[in-house]
Amino acid sequence: MTVVAIDRFRFNVKAGAGGNGLARYNGVGGDGGNIYLHARNDVQFKRLLKQLDNADLQRMRAEVGAAATQTKLIGKRGQDTVFKVPTGVEVINADTDTVIVRCNTHDKRYLLAKGGEGGKSTNNFVGQLGEQFNIILSLKLRVDVGLIGFPNAGKSTLLKALTPKKKIHIANYPFTTTKPQVCYLKYDQDVGDDGLFAMSIADLPGLIEGAHLNRGKGHKFLKHVENASIIIFVVDATGFRLSEDSTYRTAAETVGLLNRELELYDSSLLQKPIVLCINKTDLPNSEEKAAAVEEMLREKDWPKLLPEDCRPQNPIVFRSILKTAARDFRLNGLQELLREVYFELNPMASDDYDFFEPRSKKHLT
Repeated sequence: MTVVAIDRFRFNVKAGAGGNGLARYNGVGGDGGNIYLHARNDVQFKRLLKQLDNADLQRMRAEVGAAATQTKLIGKRGQDTVFKVPTGVEVINADTDTVIVRCNTHDKRYLLAKGGEGGKSTNNFVGQLGEQFNIILSLKLRVDVGLIGFPNAGKSTLLKALTPKKKIHIANYPFTTTKPQVCYLKYDQDVGDDGLFAMSIADLPGLIEGAHLNRGKGHKFLKHVENASIIIFVVDATGFRLSEDSTYRTAAETVGLLNRELELYDSSLLQKPIVLCINKTDLPNSEEKAAAVEEMLREKDWPKLLPEDCRPQNPIVFRSILKTAARDFRLNGLQELLREVYFELNPMASDDYDFFEPRSKKHLT
């Protein structure tokens, strides 16, 4: 299991300045070096700091261009600097809080800061400064499956049931999971002797109502589901109440609220395959409550059956609805369903493709 302890870093970025020209001989200074980000699936997030000199911790710099001289009228261009980052990193301008670039394509280079122009006749032979600003690198996990739900719905228990050999922190109180946890669900291959097929699954910290407005650090957690191929809603069959001062929500209302939070955060996420797990069906009367939720969701206009503050505008058509008791390892075919959906999304996947569990899970931390 991998715990994502750090998912944001702040840097000061400064591209190289251009070298001065030499007006007397019409010499041209070298351009300053650019700064690039190189997205890689095999890069650990914390490796960014190791690329930098300790004295320049959390600073990105590129080389300045060389000035023109009498013996070398065209100054040498400053060397570019390339920082490897995990695929899925989002670059945010820390001063304006706007997104600069999303590094979503493996092995692609992204220009982050452009070097200054070398001195020449058009700029009075004065080398120009390179771009300089502060950025935040924000990691978004790239996993096959993302688990979301309110606190104490049993997400970590479900992850434990899916991957029983992993050590997962579980306790009988809300907010047990405070940082994303990533595990691998292994399957035997149907054909061939090339080992195990594995899917990555992220257990995200519990959401609360208003997560789309960043209540309870909702944005910090919801961002990690943006790149997931499959989403699992985990709902407590007996309902949910955050605290004694909070409104009690039935399982049906919880489904509506999760649907609503997702659509208000990013409605495009509703187009992903979404599986509903009505969990904790081992508790008294929970089977009947789970069956009632399942029956409600068969209705075309099921949101109208909920209180107004729980109604989503774009109701999800769930890929499947499962009644689970994760504590007793009763998942009702969830493992097989996830495999089926994965291959529907990846019809070309075969033993020749890179969906085996990597020797190193560096790209997840």
